[in-house]
Amino acid sequence: MGDQLQLQHFEKYLGLFIRRHKLILACLLLAVSAGSAMYLLTKKVYRSTASIIYQEQKINPSRFSPDEGKQVRDMVNTVKQQVLSRTNLEKMIREFDLYPDLRQTAPIEDIIERMRNRDIEINVHREKGNVFGVSYRGEDPRRVMRVTNALAAKFIEENLRVREERAAETTSYINDELRMSKEILEKKEA
Repeated sequence: MGDQLQLQHFEKYLGLFIRRHKLILACLLLAVSAGSAMYLLTKKVYRSTASIIYQEQKINPSRFSPDEGKQVRDMVNTVKQQVLSRTNLEKMIREFDLYPDLRQTAPIEDIIERMRNRDIEINVHREKGNVFGVSYRGEDPRRVMRVTNALAAKFIEENLRVREERAAETTSYINDELRMSKEILEKKEA
């Protein structure tokens, strides 16, 4: 009885399809045409991503947390502020001729804000440990790739600068500890 009921339902829907096949095909053709037109008329947006590996410094007196992921996030946040500063982004906009139409109508602050909030993305990949990604999106694939490479290079450059500062702090810290230990030792000898 159940098989016969299913067969009746199938025959009912098959008959409906046969009677309305022109309407169904017309709707399908219209949907495919509209989708194709939208695809052809919509601007293409490309995304380029650079993955950067953060290598931990071996000596760092300010390191209290053994959580490597937190360290990478902290480093990325520190360097991110420098890389996404107004002067760096404005320089990139001019160097790569980004947003030419928008620059004629909008103030540079709005363009920089758009670049920061919409077009640049920075992610720490938790599953990969000490790897983070820098992405940029835009309409010209070659320009997108060049901007992403410039952002990655800027991240590396700023990270090296921050490391140099931390190395200088570490050296100063070690020298201070050495001097204090020497003074304590001399007092005990006296």
